[in-house]
Amino acid sequence: MSIRIAVVEDDLEYRAALIDYIQANGFEVCATFSSVLTANKDLPRTFPDIVIVDIGLPDGSGLQCIGELKEVCPAMAFVVLSVHVDDEMIFRAIQLGASGYICKSDSFEKIAEALREVYNGEAFLSTPVARRVLDHVRKHPVIPEPAEGLTEREYEIVQLLSRGLSYKEIAADLYVSTETVRRHIHNVYKKLRVRNRTQALIILSGHNEVSPNVRK
Repeated sequence: MSIRIAVVEDDLEYRAALIDYIQANGFEVCATFSSVLTANKDLPRTFPDIVIVDIGLPDGSGLQCIGELKEVCPAMAFVVLSVHVDDEMIFRAIQLGASGYICKSDSFEKIAEALREVYNGEAFLSTPVARRVLDHVRKHPVIPEPAEGLTEREYEIVQLLSRGLSYKEIAADLYVSTETVRRHIHNVYKKLRVRNRTQALIILSGHNEVSPNVRK
């Protein structure tokens, strides 16, 4: 069964190119919108698996779509796709319930990878966004309750995760399978009591210098 995608984007040329790519790579684009008003009106009836949302729309912010639609369709997943990479936008999107934040400068291949990750229950931040998140929380550390120590390999994967690498890139770097990486990250999430990559990045950024917690 294909993953059903809706796209909220007013740049028609960019939208057409994105749709062509993701449809050619196994996704089903079930709806497109170019404004907040039409998206908020029709998306609850369309109910895609994932909504790709631009922030700068003619009649408002794509974040408004996420905030309003999450209330009526809490199971719907949202991925922000934007030229804006600033702390306020990123954290507001996460607070409203976005599962991913991608830059328009990212390749379509990276966007397709993000959609698959989000569909599988993960969160996805493109590398520039992940760096902004880490920079922010280093300046405003979040100290979690003590978590069980990570293994050496889990800590190694954490370092790569904190650099914004995808599962596929981490697997290639460590010469292991993507499934092995996924299993290790699942264990990290469990130990840190988080549910996804976004939460883990925020938590782990406060531990980047705490290597003594790592156990063999």
